[in-house]
Amino acid sequence: MGNDVLDKTRSGCLIYDSHCRLCVAVKRTLEQRSAHIQFVPYESRKAAECLGKHYQVDRRPPMAYWVDERGTVVGGLEAFFPFLHGLRSWKIFMFFWKFQLCRHIMIGLYEFVAKHRYRWFGATEKC
Repeated sequence: MGNDVLDKTRSGCLIYDSHCRLCVAVKRTLEQRSAHIQFVPYESRKAAECLGKHYQVDRRPPMAYWVDERGTVVGGLEAFFPFLHGLRSWKIFMFFWKFQLCRHIMIGLYEFVAKHRYRWFGATEKC
């Protein structure tokens, strides 16, 4: 899962945790900028179909997932790569992504926030 994620067509769906306040806030922000992308709650039947073996019933998702039009599933920080071109600083991000140490730090930070997201940001009203 390297730079090849950037070469993929930027249509598909982002599967997100609709019970997490942080996840819903990020989804709303991305939704405003990306009309051609579908946003699918993890708890939905469509998410289970798209994720296949990656889907875990009765469990909070450990990360966000990107599913492209071919059905390729990418999880974690790389699920947000299709959105990078909309940001001013995407070239800086990708510059640091080239370096193995920086990549591990970025992924580690994403995983750390994902692990503690409910404690820090709370759950949505519908939980």
